[in-house]
Amino acid sequence: MDINGPLSDPFFGAIKLGSDDAAKALGINYQYVAATDEKNVVADYTRLLQESIGRHPAAMVVGDFVPSAFDPLIKQAVDAGIPVVIVNSGADSWQNVGALTYVGENALVTGEAAGTFAAKAGVHHLVCVNHVAGNPQLNQRCQGAQMTLSQAGGTSTVLNIPTADSGNPAAVQQDIQGFLTAHPETDGVLTLGSGIATDAQAAIKAIGKTGQIKLGTTDVSTAVLQAVKSGDISFDMDQQAYLQGFLSLEIAFQYLKYGIYPTQPIATSGLVISKENVDKALAVQQQYPGSRGAR
Repeated sequence: MDINGPLSDPFFGAIKLGSDDAAKALGINYQYVAATDEKNVVADYTRLLQESIGRHPAAMVVGDFVPSAFDPLIKQAVDAGIPVVIVNSGADSWQNVGALTYVGENALVTGEAAGTFAAKAGVHHLVCVNHVAGNPQLNQRCQGAQMTLSQAGGTSTVLNIPTADSGNPAAVQQDIQGFLTAHPETDGVLTLGSGIATDAQAAIKAIGKTGQIKLGTTDVSTAVLQAVKSGDISFDMDQQAYLQGFLSLEIAFQYLKYGIYPTQPIATSGLVISKENVDKALAVQQQYPGSRGAR
């Protein structure tokens, strides 16, 4: 049982593709369970976790997106004898809930690298756009970027977009556009998702500052890779979602079959895609659609 992010967010398509390929390679059956969108994250995933535990699967792979709400239920699964692997979100909570291990990004390191890259690109005033403010992983990305940019002499702020709007490109663009108009000193934008990056790109274009405001993002999509190649996006932090989906399912399988598992978290983040290496990432994405991020 893989309880993960909604496929309406194109990021999670790469995680599911990795899980699908792992299931095919290992010859196992699994089910990907998700909400339809991110409008009611806590309520929807609380229900999905409760239903999944009630079915008592052989193992569970879970994204711990909101630990304050999800941890008691994940502990309940572990106490019921269900092996759990935490994936994508939960770097700070996987041990507390008794999971086997964690597969995903070190969000603070991702943010620090993004802030360093932004500073080198000439950014002095950065806004970090957070579209799921209750998610500790995303909060840490912004914190890391703010910390390293501050060390380089820059300033920064966080723009929290209502999570219910995160799947509405027009609303996201309007929010970012409004902020940039009200804060004309802003010369850098960091987004925390490939779809949000595309919305930010449109917002920057709408106010006539393409090329003047440096845009960086986390997470990969074909559109983002093409924008990095054209120079409209300066850099992209890749947490390698396909790898998260593949490895988490493989770990659950190996634990069930052999009783073995990695005792330390597996970090998949920290890869920076820029003009220097974007051609290789695009070539892989074209040959194996969805393997390097959203299609």
